[in-house]
Amino acid sequence: FLAAAFTMAFSLPLGRGFMALALVLLVVRYFKEKKPLVMPLTAWMAVLFALAAIASTAVGVNPGLGFQKMHKLMWFMAIPLAATVITSYRHLSAVLAAYAIGGGVLSVMTLIQVPVRTVAAFLTDKTMGFDDAVHVLWTAPQGQWQVAMEAARAGKTTDLVSCLVATGSMTDAQRLMAGIMIALGLVFVCRADGRPTGKWWVLVILQCVALLLNFKRGSWICAFAMVSVFIGMRTTWRHAVAFLALVVAIAILPPFRDRVTDLRFELQAGRGGRLLMWTKIGPALVREHPWLGIGYRSLTNKMMKKIDRAVEKGRNHLHSNILQILVETGIIGCSVYLLWMILALRDVVRFVYRTRAGPAVEGIQALSILLVLAALIANGVVEYNFGDAEVVLIYGLAMGCAAAGCLRLAPAPASRAAV
Repeated sequence: FLAAAFTMAFSLPLGRGFMALALVLLVVRYFKEKKPLVMPLTAWMAVLFALAAIASTAVGVNPGLGFQKMHKLMWFMAIPLAATVITSYRHLSAVLAAYAIGGGVLSVMTLIQVPVRTVAAFLTDKTMGFDDAVHVLWTAPQGQWQVAMEAARAGKTTDLVSCLVATGSMTDAQRLMAGIMIALGLVFVCRADGRPTGKWWVLVILQCVALLLNFKRGSWICAFAMVSVFIGMRTTWRHAVAFLALVVAIAILPPFRDRVTDLRFELQAGRGGRLLMWTKIGPALVREHPWLGIGYRSLTNKMMKKIDRAVEKGRNHLHSNILQILVETGIIGCSVYLLWMILALRDVVRFVYRTRAGPAVEGIQALSILLVLAALIANGVVEYNFGDAEVVLIYGLAMGCAAAGCLRLAPAPASRAAV
């Protein structure tokens, strides 16, 4: 499970592979020692949501398409796995450290790959053919690269900054967002224990730089908000002022300032983006399929264009977890999803509350997990990150860690009866 926590920060196949291996080993343990998986309520809610998604897809508009992608939901197995294997403060500390180090690996990869892809996209737009640039500059293009090349071919990347924006990854930005809060928590855990904090500060800084290079505003805003909460709760006003000064210094740099000020255009009518999807396309689909929806991951750009041809080219989601899930699984599935998220937040809030009587380091860990989950849910309001395979692993890890901590620190039955 530690290997899964480490690798999920930078590699989907490795993260899934180690998680599957952890499940196999726990099944073997069950037959040897009769120790079953711990199934917290959030894990049962994941099962219930999967059943709602299956029902919606079976009667939906394109069952073949939806069932092809249904396997993504099985990776919420991270919830019971974490709840089963994390049985102590030290276990939780090791899991969080593993993810933070994995975030450091992703940061190094980002600091190498993003500049190469940016220059490649720029050269492609200016002088080179698409196939030549791919062959010469990158022998194994990934999804981000392909997006950048498409933008270059469309003439959208006219300077290095626009190329940099085009090569940014929403998935990596959210991985880094989670890693920053976990690494920052480990800084304060070490401070509370009187241990050196240098290596964790290095990881915090690396991940912050990598997050900035991804140029994803939603992740910037969520990371800033959650880190502000953390600093406000765990440091003095001097640290808060220093952090604010750093943010202002970054914000006045032209690339970052321009990216943030572009937000005023995001919700303009006629751009085919979020405003159109949230006010016209999503509501129209909900009216057509109110209770069970169109089916899990069954929305296509063609379906959206039938409602309004101005919608973004190639887009097959609605930039919002709540609206997307409402369209996909209807009122029934969306109700399950909302209850699931409420219960997950309840778990982590209880975890934070129950650490008040214990060592300070446990409270710091619990707060880190709370902020990770809150950041993912907040970012999901304006991004569809619930269907992103890489982010699903982080959701599962955060929910599982919260459930493990909540169960581990639950008051004994006799104490509850006395209260």
